[in-house]
Amino acid sequence: MEKLKLDENSFYYLLELPKNQKWDQKAVNYLAHECGCEVQQFALTPYRLLITKPLDKELWSLQYKFKCAIASTDYWVRWDTDGFRVWFFEGMVGVCVEDAISRMLKLIKDKPGMIVCDFNGQNIEVTKDDTLESAYTGWNNRMEEAHEAYRKKQEAYQQTDEYKEIVRKRDLKRAQEIEKKNKWLSLVGPEPTYINKDEWDSLLAKQSGDGYGIACFTYAKLWARLMEGAMKDGHKLVDIADETSHLADEEGITGFMYGTAVYILAQTWIHGDSLRRWHNKETQIGDEGEAANESGATLNPALLTISA
Repeated sequence: MEKLKLDENSFYYLLELPKNQKWDQKAVNYLAHECGCEVQQFALTPYRLLITKPLDKELWSLQYKFKCAIASTDYWVRWDTDGFRVWFFEGMVGVCVEDAISRMLKLIKDKPGMIVCDFNGQNIEVTKDDTLESAYTGWNNRMEEAHEAYRKKQEAYQQTDEYKEIVRKRDLKRAQEIEKKNKWLSLVGPEPTYINKDEWDSLLAKQSGDGYGIACFTYAKLWARLMEGAMKDGHKLVDIADETSHLADEEGITGFMYGTAVYILAQTWIHGDSLRRWHNKETQIGDEGEAANESGATLNPALLTISA
């Protein structure tokens, strides 16, 4: 690698195929013309290719397309400042800070100056005299200083008229939602109107000890009560189903839990089938909602379909 002639102001990456494969001209043309890479040359072996960083493609997309490993050549990127050499290292996605520092220590051990890596917004700075602990401490101190600066900036912003107006509008909206929620719940009893209470009880009993499953029923019950209350207040189900779904979300549901709640209510609640049909059409991307309505299935936004 030391024999290659490289631009000291550019990032370079090695694309490495399995050893029984090699890069062909078609792949080289793709990297050059479609990705904006400058393909330097084959690096030592036919299965390794040296490129500059892509301009309009993410590195992971090349890794996926060519089924190759990608490694930064690390120390080829460098600046000289007043006679002091600074080398720039770019760690790959998923590398922890300790691993990045260990790699940097190996790269700088026989070089003058400092090697630098931007890690989560703050520099890791390593010289050959550093240890893993000292380099980590320096980076961690910079992280804490940045956090403190951000905290102070936020505190200052919270004193501005702009922020206070945002809070005022937010609190007003919450107060209106609570008032509406309490009104609609006051119009109904503690239980929704079931058409199949035995099915509700049977499904709920199967969730014994499963907090996630029980939470689906807790949400479904409150949502159904809110919809019933809103309908008694003169609203149509299709007009308030979405709004009440958010009012009922007191614990932070997932998309899967939402779809499961629709399925539960479709089987047990007096207006469940109307809800299912509304939900399927609102959720569909193509025409799968209409198909589900005809088959009796319930679309789950986190899965495919749940058959009745």
